[in-house]
Amino acid sequence: MARLNKTRNIIRELTDSPLIEKISFLLPFVVLLIDIVILEHAVRIREGYIIVLTTLLFVLSTVEIVVVLDEIHRHYQKNNFERKLTIKLDDFIIKRRKRSVKNTVEDFIREYPEYNSYRNEVYHIACQIMETHKEEKYRGRK
Repeated sequence: MARLNKTRNIIRELTDSPLIEKISFLLPFVVLLIDIVILEHAVRIREGYIIVLTTLLFVLSTVEIVVVLDEIHRHYQKNNFERKLTIKLDDFIIKRRKRSVKNTVEDFIREYPEYNSYRNEVYHIACQIMETHKEEKYRGRK
């Protein structure tokens, strides 16, 4: 089962990806299928010029599949990182109750030094969370 772990991860990333990314992943397979049919026909009629061009198209389609998979993987990793950071930062903000974003970010990075290189992301997410808490507090007063 350990050998299928990477395959399961790829499938999970594909199912969690937006529709546009799924379509951009499927289109190279359609081109690849058409290319295989053309390549088979060119080999059967022994047309060297067409064989070279369809082989080039085959390679480009394969590279495109790899590139799209890598892009989907990076997008998934970024979303997963932001989700975990948001949860951790929300808990931190609730626990600390700092008034300013600057103090919150500095204290958070002091407590979690692994996020030091992600200071901008921490800042933006802290702003969003604190704004949400402010809106919830305002709604509670009405």
